[in-house]
Amino acid sequence: MLTGDPLKLVASALGFILMGMFTGNTILLCLGLIALTFTYAALQLNPPENLTHHPPPESIIAYVDDELDITHHVTVEKGTGLVTLGQSLPSHFSLLEGNNIQAYWVQKPGQLLELSYKIRCTRRGVYHLENLNWETRHPLQLKPTLRGVFPESIELIVKPRSLTAKRIRQQKIFTKIPMPAESRVKVGVPTTTFKELRDYNTGDSYKNINWKATARKLMSPDSKPSVNEYEREGRRVVFIFLDTNKALGLGTSLKNSFEYAVQATLGLSEFYLTRQCMVGLSLFNSNHKETPKQSKPDHSQYLFPETGKIQQYKIHRLLLDTEVGTTDNTIHQAGTKPPTRRPLR
Repeated sequence: MLTGDPLKLVASALGFILMGMFTGNTILLCLGLIALTFTYAALQLNPPENLTHHPPPESIIAYVDDELDITHHVTVEKGTGLVTLGQSLPSHFSLLEGNNIQAYWVQKPGQLLELSYKIRCTRRGVYHLENLNWETRHPLQLKPTLRGVFPESIELIVKPRSLTAKRIRQQKIFTKIPMPAESRVKVGVPTTTFKELRDYNTGDSYKNINWKATARKLMSPDSKPSVNEYEREGRRVVFIFLDTNKALGLGTSLKNSFEYAVQATLGLSEFYLTRQCMVGLSLFNSNHKETPKQSKPDHSQYLFPETGKIQQYKIHRLLLDTEVGTTDNTIHQAGTKPPTRRPLR
């Protein structure tokens, strides 16, 4: 199949030859013969054909602000001409080096083409680099341009970076306990570590009564004995609540308050998980108002308190797709425990 350019060249050459024969002008005859010879020689050249693609890995895991080198190798089996390779990039990626659209001149069979560029992951999420487009052109544009696509999908999993919790010097100035008071264990075997003084309740052991503190309180008529309460063995429970209010989207689409809130959430979860705490996570929207006809809370944005690397993976997975306005749960619904599944009998 040919384009309209060869027909125009042949028609022009025949016109010169006929005019030369009619007028007896040898110059016109030579011009016509040169044009015919040039057209015939050009049509013997074929555009690049039989392209073979060597794709990069199908899945790449990176973190925010990481730099990735993406490389495609394409082999051209035969033909001569211009080959253009290109691949579209997600909007949240910045191009650092190279170019994702490049043109190559192919002049020998079996030539290897390399499309290489460097990108920076500027935002967390799961992205896909779809299809590598190619285009081949005849060196003199006498044959149609060929276009095609190499079907592929490179999955890019961009994880958020966690803000590490730094140890503050002279910690006693700021707090007397290394863990939040709400994370203390209430059920378990008592230890010898003193926790606090409280009023006597029915069932408390008499040996735990602090007689000195009780003597100071007996001056009032309704006073109760003071009891020493000790820390208990077991795992502490820490709950983290993340607000998805639209007000946290202050900033650009790449860097905003919500992105830093996600990093802080990951930093806190890693901090407490490494200290053998049970960490739970719940998402809520402080801008959403609860109404009487409101639907049930979305428990898919809730993680039970657990420990270990599996829990850290679940937290990463939940925060990977979390955006501003993801949930409509109020703070009251976020703290509501979802129903447990009953085992099948």
